[in-house]
Amino acid sequence: MTQEHELVRKAAREFAEKHVEPIARKMDIENYYPREVIREAGKLGILTPTVPAEYGGGGGDSPRRRRRRRFFQRSPPAIK
Repeated sequence: MTQEHELVRKAAREFAEKHVEPIARKMDIENYYPREVIREAGKLGILTPTVPAEYGGGGGDSPRRRRRRRFFQRSPPAIK
């Protein structure tokens, strides 16, 4: 894993812990997805990891995409 990949992984984990885990149950039960959380995830490139950065995506590569998928598979259902 490159240093860049590690930084992306850390950012995604911190984002999930700070913004999603506290409301994960509500998200699952009520189908609740606050715009500010979705907007912030988009700014970090979490929602579009393989879209080139010049088009507003995360600019990620295949290894980053695989790690993101594994991370979200282990996460609460609300953030999948």
